[in-house]
Amino acid sequence: MKRRGFTLIELLVVIAIIALLISILLPALGEARKAGKLAKCISNMRGLGQATQTYSSEFKEMMPSFTWEAGKTYVSPGDPNGAGLSNAPDDWAASNYQLAYIIRFRGDRPGMPPAANLFPHLTYTHLVMQDYMAQTLPDKTVVCPDDANRVRWNADPKGYDQGLYQPNFGTSVAASELWRHPYGASYRVVPAFIDRSPTPYRVMPNTSGTIIIYPTLSRYGKRKISDVAQPSMKVAMYDTFGRHFGRFDYRQWQGTEFSKQPLLFFDNSVVNRSNDKCNYGFDPNGNQNAPVNSPNSSPPMPPPSAPYYSIPYVPSPIEPTAPVAVNGRPYFIATRGGLRGIDFGGTDVRSNGY
Repeated sequence: MKRRGFTLIELLVVIAIIALLISILLPALGEARKAGKLAKCISNMRGLGQATQTYSSEFKEMMPSFTWEAGKTYVSPGDPNGAGLSNAPDDWAASNYQLAYIIRFRGDRPGMPPAANLFPHLTYTHLVMQDYMAQTLPDKTVVCPDDANRVRWNADPKGYDQGLYQPNFGTSVAASELWRHPYGASYRVVPAFIDRSPTPYRVMPNTSGTIIIYPTLSRYGKRKISDVAQPSMKVAMYDTFGRHFGRFDYRQWQGTEFSKQPLLFFDNSVVNRSNDKCNYGFDPNGNQNAPVNSPNSSPPMPPPSAPYYSIPYVPSPIEPTAPVAVNGRPYFIATRGGLRGIDFGGTDVRSNGY
């Protein structure tokens, strides 16, 4: 019997139908992929919230933070991971000793030296949570799936040391404080989470795109979860960028008015919120009882004359430096009343508490 094959026209019609189906399905697949990454990001943040709650219930309501203090020894003499990490000269150095120990112990990084001028409380508090949960470091549960650079660093920290991935903060095959970068997180706690300093020495965002701290006059850590007045309205932790909504660019970092990102609240809910729905924010060293339209609710004031450090808020090539506040509004980074304040779902509260 004579077999009849496809004609050229029939073949072209089939190809056109397949191409049409692909063009219809690809956007749907892309949206499904984005939804999956957002769901994973939310799950990561909720896990950190659960760790915070569990930690607090075990340690007399204290929230996770660096707790090592100056002049004390926290590791046994026979522990090789503790070499050189005793008797810190001040509490700030002690927190860097604690960070180095966690990475040495949990991340198989013996000999990593403590950083000299790092303020770890805002950017590395997640390590305290991970140490509490006995995780092997690095662990991808602190990295947003859309944070592509950190995903690569997290998967291969020693490859990062050798310069296999760009951008890079600097390679160091030998023991170095640069080893800490692959253990970083996409998420950060708000300053009030860790700051128990009196005025005028509280952590404050500055108009130059920096964070002001006072290493010898401030007090960090040992904040109680019971200090939070409205857990469902106060942000505890945030993704540093609005990565999941619309076309992403680095202008959509958490300090901009139009950024929308997952936010972890103190009641352990994770909600996608846009900053234009957030209360304005407030100078943490100003009069917390002042009217909303007072100068204290405008851009943060210059720091006091006491010795202070000005730390770039987003000091990395993957997170370009940008102003902390847009139109003078630091949003949930500097909530009026600190832990007793409200970010979403209510108006500013006047409170002498913090």
